[in-house]
Amino acid sequence: MLRRRCFTMQQKIAAVDTVKALGIVEAAKRAGCARSCLDRWRSEIKTLVSTDRQRNRKRLPCKTPKLQSVEVDTETFQWFEEQRALNNGVNGEMLCRKAQQIAERVGLEDFQTGRGWYRHFMRRHGLSLRMKTTMSPELPTDMKSKVLEWHHQVMRIRQEFDIHRLSLMANMDETPIYFDMPYSRTVAVKGSKKVAIRTAGGEKKRVTVVLTVFADGGKAKPLVILRGKRLGKVKVPEGVEVLMHPKAWNSDEGMKTWTSKCLLPYVEGLRRTIAPGQLLLTMDMFRPHLSDEVTKDLKKHDIVPCIIPGGITSLVQPLDVSINKSFKERLRRRWADWMVAPDGKTYTKGGKMRCPSKEQLLQWVAQCWSEIPAEIAVRSFKGAGVSQLPDGSEDHLIWNRASEPSAEEDIVVDDESEDEPAQMAPALSTLHAFLPSVARHPTEGTEHPAERTLF
Repeated sequence: MLRRRCFTMQQKIAAVDTVKALGIVEAAKRAGCARSCLDRWRSEIKTLVSTDRQRNRKRLPCKTPKLQSVEVDTETFQWFEEQRALNNGVNGEMLCRKAQQIAERVGLEDFQTGRGWYRHFMRRHGLSLRMKTTMSPELPTDMKSKVLEWHHQVMRIRQEFDIHRLSLMANMDETPIYFDMPYSRTVAVKGSKKVAIRTAGGEKKRVTVVLTVFADGGKAKPLVILRGKRLGKVKVPEGVEVLMHPKAWNSDEGMKTWTSKCLLPYVEGLRRTIAPGQLLLTMDMFRPHLSDEVTKDLKKHDIVPCIIPGGITSLVQPLDVSINKSFKERLRRRWADWMVAPDGKTYTKGGKMRCPSKEQLLQWVAQCWSEIPAEIAVRSFKGAGVSQLPDGSEDHLIWNRASEPSAEEDIVVDDESEDEPAQMAPALSTLHAFLPSVARHPTEGTEHPAERTLF
């Protein structure tokens, strides 16, 4: 049985010419097509030759069927856009049913849908059937109002406590890290029925890393929460703190350790050298962040907590905007290098490869966190709307691309250009209207070269 394939106009014309010399049976064998196709090409030879002179096409031009109703087509496409904006799945059957409903509502009794209508509808609007990439968390229906309200709250706190320096705005968040970080795709031979990806069995074995970043690009030590009761003989590298927990989760005790060993040492050093004053700390609604004891401890050290409402952390939390992704990509590269390297691994008696050790993972966390460029943090805070100017001159940066730029891009930390396109959503142009402009605060003493004021 011949396998179906596409032929260009020139191949079809050459096959028809071969029929005259060898006959239709031999010509079909040489062309690799069915006799019925060759018969059809012979009947269309004049059209084939004239079309080939115009352009090199694979098929003859076909007439697009006339639209049954512009109104039905437009409303169906609008409904499709609304559904995809909410991350709802849409297939061909749903499009046909919706078009029929709209046609019945407008009084079109002879309106018909089917495979042909669906195919031409997809072609008209540039649509295609795609495989889902990730299961996106559902955003709240009042997302815009919640985001704007939270931005107003941030601006209110900044004005009330006179927080005008980028180094006095921070964000903390927990993120899981796994001992095995395999890629979801692999290069394989075409037609392979089984495509397996080998790991060391640690893709479900995880730790929790508490990260803290500042709006000027500064980074506090990460706190790594390991599973278990005792650390044992594990050597902790410089640049990272470690805490043990039975389930490797953050808790009230973890918040105390993070505050005393990670946040306060960095903030106290900052206040002594550069920027004395209150610190704005944004956090999500994770239960340990909300405890009275943690809140009192933070306020005792002049740290003002600002809790992000649930459902919008992916939009307004700087670490979620781009920093966590860049951090985990670096960790995965370290893991991939470890897998490719001929040495550095240990095996069980049965010959099974062990996953990376705790000490190895701690070294990767310390190295990758130190490699995060300051420019990514600066852009993330701007993109999340935390460090914006109150006069609205930087509203166009909200939700802009904050990912790590390529090596060819020239990065400017204080980039305020208005030609950078918004990637996720329009800027909140009403943000600056909430508070009046604030006069520039004079800087006392010598300003650190890396320090930038907001006003």
